[in-house]
Amino acid sequence: MYNLVKAKYPKSVIKGKDLFDVSLFMSPVTTSIFFTFIASLRQSILAARPTVTHQFIRTMHERGKLVRCYTQNIDGIEESEGLMIGGKKGQVCQLHGDIHTLRCDYCNAIQQYTLEWMEMLLEGEAPECPECTTKCKPPSSQSGR
Repeated sequence: MYNLVKAKYPKSVIKGKDLFDVSLFMSPVTTSIFFTFIASLRQSILAARPTVTHQFIRTMHERGKLVRCYTQNIDGIEESEGLMIGGKKGQVCQLHGDIHTLRCDYCNAIQQYTLEWMEMLLEGEAPECPECTTKCKPPSSQSGR
C-alpha cells in the first residue's frame, strides 16, 4: 500500500507503518500524504472480492454457529457475503471502523464518499464538512441585502 503514495510523494521519508500513526496530522504535507493513502486504499478495497474465509464465516452464520465475528479489517467485505455489520443484529463487529464513510475531525459528523471527495482526497486535499460549513454560515440578513 505504501507504493500507492510513494509514487505521488517521492521525496517523502514516511515509512509504511507511519501511514497509520496520528503524528501524520502534525504537518500539512504528511496530512496530504495520509489523505492520498487512505483514498488509494479505499479504491483498492472497492475492487477486492470475498475470500474463502469470508465464505466460511457466512456459512457458519447460515448454520447458526456464528455468534459474532470480530475483525480488525476496515474493508467491510463481509457485507458482500450477506453478513450485517454493526448494530444489535449485526454479525460482524469492525474494531477499527470502516473505510466506506468519512468522519469529520471537528464535529464527528459521518458522511458518505462522493466522487468529488474521492478525487480531492487522492490529490491530498480534505473536503469541507457539510455539517461544519452549515453551522458556521452567518444567518441571512433580513434587510434585503
